[in-house]
Amino acid sequence: MTELSMHILDVAENGIRAGADRITVSIEETASPPVLCICINDNGKGMDPEHVEKALDPFFTTKAGKKVGLGLNLLAQSARRTGGTLNIMSESGSGTELRAVYDPSHPDMQPMGNMIDTLIMLMLSSPGVTFIYNHKFDGKSFEWTTAQLKEHFQDDNFSRPDILIYTRHKLETGFHSLGLNPANPLSVRPLVE
Repeated sequence: MTELSMHILDVAENGIRAGADRITVSIEETASPPVLCICINDNGKGMDPEHVEKALDPFFTTKAGKKVGLGLNLLAQSARRTGGTLNIMSESGSGTELRAVYDPSHPDMQPMGNMIDTLIMLMLSSPGVTFIYNHKFDGKSFEWTTAQLKEHFQDDNFSRPDILIYTRHKLETGFHSLGLNPANPLSVRPLVE
């Protein structure tokens, strides 16, 4: 995986497979000191301590028919390459929280990728899941949720063109409010006007 948004997609899909019906993705950035923190929480079935310990092993997976599970291992490597960390907190029956911390000024920092398309992809693939996205940058923040969409449109058919257009606009507006480029909202690539 070459972009952080793809790691986020992978972790969110893991949560969905674990039975989550609520997934929160929070990104917090500071320019000084340069820190990027990605936190993903789900209310799925969680993991027992043995599974948490094995989760970063590329030769361990809980997916039926698979022999390897590279996603979390690759995410951990991407954080560590920048001098960052990855922590997984989980308890069987209580969901999972994953926290990846990066130094975005590091030359090995992966680009964020297109978070708008990633969030829309998640929303379309799992309309029964409530997704919450929080993004904070140097004291400014915005939040987007699929619950707001359901309430606004009184519908959870997110593939409707009007809902897709509205969603894209809301997310673009949110990233612009932080001064970030919505196609690649990593703080080291600020919006240039």
